[in-house]
Amino acid sequence: MKESTKANETIDVASSEATDDNTQIISTDIKTVAGVVVTPDTESSDDRDASHKAGGTEDNLELRRMKFKDRIKAKQERLKANTEGMTNWEKFKYYVYYYKWHVVFGALAIFCLIAIPTAIYKNSRPVSISYAVVNSTNPYEINEDALLDYARYYNIVDGYQIRNNLSVTLNQTDYESELVKEEGNSSYTQFPTLCYNNYFDIIITDEVGLHYCTTASLVQPLEDRLFDDIYMAIKEKHPGIIVQSPNYDNKPVEFAIDISNTEFIKSLNVGYDKVYVCFPGGSEENLLNIRRFLNYVLELDIEI
Repeated sequence: MKESTKANETIDVASSEATDDNTQIISTDIKTVAGVVVTPDTESSDDRDASHKAGGTEDNLELRRMKFKDRIKAKQERLKANTEGMTNWEKFKYYVYYYKWHVVFGALAIFCLIAIPTAIYKNSRPVSISYAVVNSTNPYEINEDALLDYARYYNIVDGYQIRNNLSVTLNQTDYESELVKEEGNSSYTQFPTLCYNNYFDIIITDEVGLHYCTTASLVQPLEDRLFDDIYMAIKEKHPGIIVQSPNYDNKPVEFAIDISNTEFIKSLNVGYDKVYVCFPGGSEENLLNIRRFLNYVLELDIEI
């Protein structure tokens, strides 16, 4: 009887040990995620993603602790491991995604390195002619090649620039209403500033625009913009084309030249019949370009 009891105790102990071993084995296959017990078979993809992100964060921290050369080498090894087994197209998409910010900032840097010096060069070139067209009925139909032909005539094309503003609208009658309706209208704000700062050599305009320019002192009298020789050549070869217009105190002054019947203005196609040219700029460069322009348009045959 005693032997039987001992045998039963031995079996119970063995069963207990077996149960503990099985429990230990099973417990190694069980994990708790966010308070929920799961097995590898039931672990969700979100959980795996979370684990991957945590591992990625640790890897990034480890990379930051490395020296520069070691960091580059580690990144290359990581890329090689991550793209193993991919097709060439899949690798390309992966590299683009992985280096997207490098590509973006690199492209911006290249753009700045090209665009800024180019803009500086373009704006620093000497000006063959700088002109504005006032009150054109259709600025988009103006033939800009007419001024390019002028530049070619004097061989001032390569290394030079032509500046223009083809959509200026000026009207003394509508000045206040237009300014209120279009607050900050560049024709009544920026354009005068450019005139005062010698930006334009010439202004091509109709009679309404001429009246505004002279009364607002955007242009200066001919005697202040033309040398005596060109002044006399115009009067002798083209009598009657010098035009008076009221100045700021409403006194008539010779401000403009009527170039309506010239081949140049017919080619330019500004959109109105009576066309005048007047002169805002007073720098040496302005005066030289005015002289060239009038010699070309009126065929004065004077020395430049």
